[in-house]
Amino acid sequence: MYSALIGTAACWFLLAAAAPAAESFTTSPAYEACATLATTDAAAALKKAEDLARTDNTIGSAHCRAMALYGLRRYQEAGEALDKIRDALPEGEEVLRSYVTRQAARAWVEAGQHEKARRSLSVQIARLAPRAHDQPRTGRQVSELLLDRAGIYMKQGQTTDAVQDLDHALSLRPNGEDLLLARAELLLAIGDKALAQEDLQRILRMNPRQPQALAKMRSLKGK
Repeated sequence: MYSALIGTAACWFLLAAAAPAAESFTTSPAYEACATLATTDAAAALKKAEDLARTDNTIGSAHCRAMALYGLRRYQEAGEALDKIRDALPEGEEVLRSYVTRQAARAWVEAGQHEKARRSLSVQIARLAPRAHDQPRTGRQVSELLLDRAGIYMKQGQTTDAVQDLDHALSLRPNGEDLLLARAELLLAIGDKALAQEDLQRILRMNPRQPQALAKMRSLKGK
């Protein structure tokens, strides 16, 4: 259940998707080389990032170091580094802030520190929430942060808070298949089959071949 709820936060290299929306350290050739290395040799990437920091102490070198720490399973250090990077990003880089926040939360989850993961997400949610209903892109960012936080609440057994986060996320993105599926799974987990079925039916009206929704509907009907 938790892995489904946390969704795309499990994808570590989310910055690849964020880069086109933000002119910043992600476009630096030195950063790109270091980040690529982090996917294949985390120890070498850590050394490269630390060498880079001695001559060019930038957010890019700090982020590559954080990715390398994550690859080496030094999750607490990665979470700490990513929280600092998020706070150091300039005003206007909210897309990038949100992606780094989600990475930080993932690192904290892997470190077994769910409260710190939730706190990291909550900081960015609070920052963006006032604009979420008026700006579609911001609304999407908040919905993704809420989805991740719902996963953490579920992991901690706080199902009421998880449902509230998913309800909030769906108010911002009513047709989000990922959100509807996560809420359906959560409702099934707490025994509310009728409401879960409503969410699954909404998904199937939009996408009749959605495989996960179809499988869950078949399971609900005993087929």
